[in-house]
Amino acid sequence: MDFARTKLLVILAAGQLISSSVLKAQAYYDYAGTYAIDAKGERHSYKDYPRHRPPWLDDQIKTFAPIYSYSDRAAHRQGHGFFQIAIDIKTGCAASVTVARSTGVKTLDDSAVAALRKWCWKPGKWKEVDVPVTFTMWPKQPMPAGAVRLPSQW
Repeated sequence: MDFARTKLLVILAAGQLISSSVLKAQAYYDYAGTYAIDAKGERHSYKDYPRHRPPWLDDQIKTFAPIYSYSDRAAHRQGHGFFQIAIDIKTGCAASVTVARSTGVKTLDDSAVAALRKWCWKPGKWKEVDVPVTFTMWPKQPMPAGAVRLPSQW
């Protein structure tokens, strides 16, 4: 199984909040293309782990989905950005989050940064993790394999 292409999808229910009932909204993290720096300063790529999940995924303790706001969904704002998370070695929690490449929409960037600041890993393992985040809307379809539905926040 090629885990480099596996997506950890976080589906945000948007159904009745969008004027058209045929649209669905989601924000997701796709770990293909990600990198991490371990506690020793060694850089790791998702490509280094073609047959299994990258170890920084297994070491995650807390993750939170970004909020895809009503106003962004209603305006059909979408984007794909890249974010760098600096991790406190002692606690394993995000010390800071930097926008490496913007989604193109400030409110989406802010939502991703706010969610990523809450992420934590096992202490003493990782110094930095790069995470791509995508906010997208598409015609309503079945939930993808491996997706995790979150309770409605609205």
